[in-house]
Amino acid sequence: MRSATQQRRRSDMKSAIYLWTIDRSEIGLPPQFYVGKSCHFRKREKEHLRYLRAGHHQNWMLQTVWDRYGEKSFIFSIIEKCERPELIRREQIALDQYRKLYGDDRILNIMKECVETRIGVSHSDETRKRLSDIQKQKWADPIYRSSIIAAQKAAKMRPEVRVRNSVAQLEAQNRPEVRARKAAIARAQGLDQEIKAKRRATNAKPEVIARRSASIKKAFSAPGVREQLCAIQKVVQNNPKVKAKIAVTNALPETKARRSAASLKAQSTAEARQKQRDIQLIVQNRPEVKARKGAAVKAALSTPESIAGRRLTNSLPEVKLRRSIAAKAWRSERMISRQEEMGV
Repeated sequence: MRSATQQRRRSDMKSAIYLWTIDRSEIGLPPQFYVGKSCHFRKREKEHLRYLRAGHHQNWMLQTVWDRYGEKSFIFSIIEKCERPELIRREQIALDQYRKLYGDDRILNIMKECVETRIGVSHSDETRKRLSDIQKQKWADPIYRSSIIAAQKAAKMRPEVRVRNSVAQLEAQNRPEVRARKAAIARAQGLDQEIKAKRRATNAKPEVIARRSASIKKAFSAPGVREQLCAIQKVVQNNPKVKAKIAVTNALPETKARRSAASLKAQSTAEARQKQRDIQLIVQNRPEVKARKGAAVKAALSTPESIAGRRLTNSLPEVKLRRSIAAKAWRSERMISRQEEMGV
């Protein structure tokens, strides 16, 4: 019997004998197995997955099975945890047991005899420098570098990988500590005048403006995007907190000065004024804008206050005189046009 301290220490161990089980029950075949050892089994599990997803795992049998059955068939489990000096002996025992139970045809280990490894041994500084130089020399080869980059891009573009990365990124971004840290950084950058000046200078560049304009036009050209954005904007603008924040911002002297300067700059040339009028005409001639204005006018005219005001205005002597003159002028013009039609 182990003591409680030994059991706790054993449960906290990171060195273990692990097992990959390849489930082939969907196609009616028995499972296959891969037995391994590691000083840090969680790290080793991630290394296996990274190389398999990239398509260049050092165990070609494991890579072939991965490509054939997919990631969903791979199941990782721990056979037992043990001390580092015991890893090789315990791995050999586990491997022999699985070979005896299932046969070598269902074991994916290339080497059936466990050999001594460098587990727990650190490289010297000279060895590390030599290995680093070798890796740098390999990376300097354009063919090698392009092949590695292409394999990594292909692995990242797989649908299951993209979904998994997206979910992980969203979970990481929605953590309270991450959101608080990002908010603090954003507030600090917003108060930094140097950063604000750099952003304004970058946003004022013609190529940046052209790129953003093209991106916005492309996004708005998709069906339903404009309506969706308008609906979202209405919901946001109707939020009491947002309304209060907008009111406070609009009341600031620097905001008023900035808007006034922008308005004067926009109206400083005849071309700019004509462009603004053209935009207003386009907006006013939209069916939804006309319908909204018509409904607003009808609603305004149907109120008791509006009806009483019109009656009061129509009863004024100057209004009656102006209408009488306009009616007489209209009748005279109508009579002249009829006479011209009859040839008199």
